[in-house]
Amino acid sequence: MGYTGFMPELTASQFHAITQLIRRLVLESTSRAQSGHPTSCFSAVELMSTLMFDGFFKAKLDDPKFPN
Repeated sequence: MGYTGFMPELTASQFHAITQLIRRLVLESTSRAQSGHPTSCFSAVELMSTLMFDGFFKAKLDDPKFPN
């Protein structure tokens, strides 16, 4: 099995929409839990989104020991 990315290539507006959604989910989850550090999460959104959704992180879902 070949490399599996999580998303096809995204446009800038699609990427922006994903980062906004992630921020909203962070805020909702930390508010609902009445705990957490949403500002720390907000500062990592672009970094993690780029790694996960822009083709840098690759996974072989059938091989958990795949070194990426």
